[in-house]
Amino acid sequence: VYSDSARICGRIEILVPLTDVEGTMGGTTRITVRATGKDLEYRWFIRGEVESEFHEISGTDNFLDFTMSEAMDGAKLYCVITDSLGNKETTNTITLRSQLMITRHPINAEVVCGESAEFSLEAIGRELDYQWFVKLPGAEQFTQVEGQNNMFRLSEQESLEGTQVFCLVTDAYGNVR
Repeated sequence: VYSDSARICGRIEILVPLTDVEGTMGGTTRITVRATGKDLEYRWFIRGEVESEFHEISGTDNFLDFTMSEAMDGAKLYCVITDSLGNKETTNTITLRSQLMITRHPINAEVVCGESAEFSLEAIGRELDYQWFVKLPGAEQFTQVEGQNNMFRLSEQESLEGTQVFCLVTDAYGNVR
């Protein structure tokens, strides 16, 4: 007499953990889950930064494409993977973050002696902080200038010729450009 047959069931294995994703505002970004198993189905879940609950979003593939927007910035996301046998595995939860980008750098200024020089830059990112530095003619190093935003005005001096300025921009995630 023979027994009933038994089968060996595989399991789902996530090969590479998800990592936080930086996306360019308005640009499309792809998140991909790499997993092994039989007939895998993927369900994606997201929670906006101010939301308390995760909700399912469309997509059953191992990848998710999204357009980075202010609404997506800071959102949390994870994926539940199910195989044909009903086994489930859940990825780690990641954060979607906007990428800090300087879109317009300061340009050289030509000023008449005795007038102020003004510099500005434009950047995209979350909760931006601007820190300007200036190196006056004859100085050996740059010095930090307090209390500035994305615009910097160098007040009247005898001669500003040869003065150099630059700005460090920091976002809410600690990225610096």
